[in-house]
Amino acid sequence: MSSHQTPSQIHFDELPIEIINQIIFWISDTDLDLNLHNTRQTNPDWVFILNHVRCTGYYSTLINLSSTNSFFRQKLGPVLFKNLSLIRINSMDSVLSNPKTQEFYSDKKKYQREFIKELLHTNFQSCSREDLARTSFKSHVLGDTTYKSGFELKNSINNFITYLECDNSGLRGSTPSLFPNLKGLRVLDEASDETLIGDYHIESLDYLAINACTLINCPQMLKLLPKLKRLDLLLDYAEITIKSGISNIINEFKKVNKSNIQELSLFLNSSFSIAYEDTISLLDVISNKSELKVLTLRTKRRRHIYYPRQDQSRWSLYRTYSGDKLLSFLKTLDHFIIDIPILEVLSFHPNTYGRTPSDDSQTSSKTLTLVDQASTGPQFSTYSRDGAGVLLRVGQFTRLNFQYGESLEEGHLHALKLVSDFVQFMVDNCNERSKGYTGLKTLAIEKCWSVTDDSIRREYYCNIMMKLNSLEAKEVMKYKLDSASVWGRTPLNSPRYRIRDVYDVTYKELTRHFDRVGDIPTPKYEAVFYPKIDLMNNNSFWSTETSLTDFEQYSVHQIRSNIWN
Repeated sequence: MSSHQTPSQIHFDELPIEIINQIIFWISDTDLDLNLHNTRQTNPDWVFILNHVRCTGYYSTLINLSSTNSFFRQKLGPVLFKNLSLIRINSMDSVLSNPKTQEFYSDKKKYQREFIKELLHTNFQSCSREDLARTSFKSHVLGDTTYKSGFELKNSINNFITYLECDNSGLRGSTPSLFPNLKGLRVLDEASDETLIGDYHIESLDYLAINACTLINCPQMLKLLPKLKRLDLLLDYAEITIKSGISNIINEFKKVNKSNIQELSLFLNSSFSIAYEDTISLLDVISNKSELKVLTLRTKRRRHIYYPRQDQSRWSLYRTYSGDKLLSFLKTLDHFIIDIPILEVLSFHPNTYGRTPSDDSQTSSKTLTLVDQASTGPQFSTYSRDGAGVLLRVGQFTRLNFQYGESLEEGHLHALKLVSDFVQFMVDNCNERSKGYTGLKTLAIEKCWSVTDDSIRREYYCNIMMKLNSLEAKEVMKYKLDSASVWGRTPLNSPRYRIRDVYDVTYKELTRHFDRVGDIPTPKYEAVFYPKIDLMNNNSFWSTETSLTDFEQYSVHQIRSNIWN
C-alpha cells in the first residue's frame, strides 16, 4: 500500500523576488522599478513630488496591497512613502511665487504636529504597549523610553522616507533620527542666527539644501558636508557676519583628504558675490577635494524687504582674476550652469581670451548652460559673449544650452539668432594665439519664463483653486494642483514654453575663403544647424531651478503682515 505524501506548502514571501515583482506588476499595472524603488518617470532629482502623483494610476492599489501584511509593507513602502514635506502639502505656493500673506498650502506647524506628534508618536506608544503586553513585559517595563515595537522598527512610514523637507526646528533635538533611511534633506526656512544643537546621526544623507547662515550655526550638519554627493547652498552675504564669513563651511572641507561632493549649486544674493574671496575659496576647496561633475552658479531673484542687512561693501574681493580661477574648476565638470549676470562679473586676464586648452582631444560630452531670465537679444553683450567664449573653449564643452526668459515679442527668434551668432563667432574667433572653436556639437534653446505664459499658468491654477469650492470634479481638480511643478506647463501655454528646440551643429568649410593667421592661411568655416528630436531631458537645470525657487519662497524674508514685519 503506497503512502500518500502531503505536498509541502510554500509561503508567498518565499517565492523568488522576480516572481513577486511580476505579481505586483500584474496586480497594479505599474511602471515601477522595484529594485531601485523608483517610478520610471523622468522627473528631476531631489525635488518634492507628492507620492500619489509619482505613482499615478496605481497608488491606491499598492496602498491596499501594502496593508495586507508586513512583507508587502516593507517591499512597497520605499515606493509609496518616498517623499515627505513638513512645510507644504503641494508645490503651488512656489509655482505661483505667492507672498507670505497669501500662502494657501504651507502651514508647517500644522503639518509637523499632524505627522510627528499625532501620527508617529501616537502609533509608537500604542504599538509599544501592545508588544509589551503580548510578551508579558518579560524584558522591558511600560514607560521604557528605549523600547521600540516591531511596528516602529520595520513597518512605520518614517522608515521608508528618503526625501524630507523641514524648517530650522527640524535641525534641533532628534527629529532627523526619526528617518533612518534619509538620503535627501531640504531645509526651507529663513536664516537662523541661533545655534541649532541636534542629537541625531544621518550618515546615509546624500543631498542637502540649506541656507548658508543656518548651516554655519548647525554643527551636526557641518560635519556631514564632506560626505554629501550634492549640496545646494543659498549664500546670502547680507545675512552673514563679515567677521567669520563662511569659514566654518570651508574648514569642514579642509579637514578631509577627499570629499564625496559631485554636484554643487551656489545661489548667490547678488551676481557681484561671485568675486568675493570667500566664494572663490569655497569653490576652490571643494574642487580640490572632490571630483565635481555638476556646478551651478545662480542668483536669487526675490529680495529681502524691511529686514536688517549686513553691509556688503566690506567683503574682501578675490585678489586676482576671478574668471581665470573659475576656469581651473572646469576640468572635471560634465555640466556647468551659470547665470549671464554672474558671467558678466567674472574678470579674465587679457591673455586668457586667446587661451586654448593644453589638450584639445576632447571626446566626452560636456554641457554648458547659460541662463538669462530677461533676454533682450538679438546679441550678447561684449562681456557676455567674450566670457562665454572663454568658458566654451577652455572647458571644451560640446553642448550649449540657452535657458531664457522672453521679454520681447518674437523672443524665440531673437534667442535663436543670439545663440547661432555666438556659435559662428566662436568659429570665426581665431588669431595668432588661438584657432576657431569647432568642438560644439549640439545646441538647445528653451523658453523658461515669459510674462504671457507665466500669467496664463497663474490664471489656469487660480481658476482650479476657485472650482475646488464646488463639489464638481473635486478629485480631478485637486490632482491638477498636486501635480503642479516648477518645471511644468499647462495645456493653455504657448507651443514653445518649456519645450526645448535642439539642433545638431556641423561645420562647412567655405571654398576659397581663408583667414591669414601669422604666415599660415587657415580655412574659414560656417556653422550649420540641423533640427533634431530632443532625446535628452533637461533635468539637471530644472532640479537646481526648483531648488532656487523653493529657497526664494521659503528662505527669503518677506512681509508677513501689513501692520508689522
